[in-house]
Amino acid sequence: MKFKHALIAVVAVSLTSTPAFASGSGGRGGGGFSGGGFSQPRDPAKEAYSRGLRLFKKRIICKKCEYPKGFTDGATARKVKQRVRDGDFKLKSKERDFVLYYLSDRYGI
Repeated sequence: MKFKHALIAVVAVSLTSTPAFASGSGGRGGGGFSGGGFSQPRDPAKEAYSRGLRLFKKRIICKKCEYPKGFTDGATARKVKQRVRDGDFKLKSKERDFVLYYLSDRYGI
């Protein structure tokens, strides 16, 4: 559980940054949502889950990967999680963190 909270904190810090807003004199018209740089605040947990899911699909359950049909059981998820920790898949350090976060959140492990 401590790992999950620490991972969320790391992901939150790495994904958030202070946005720089233009002065509004770019010639695109007045304010509003059409070009004023307004956006919804990002949820680091949702973004980490999404990135973990994309990497999981790309590196672990793709057609040419070891689990081409995927899996739905917790036992296999635990094995895959351990293999991700051991470095058995082609993942960089940050990518590994995202996949581990996804597996933890998705399978409750």
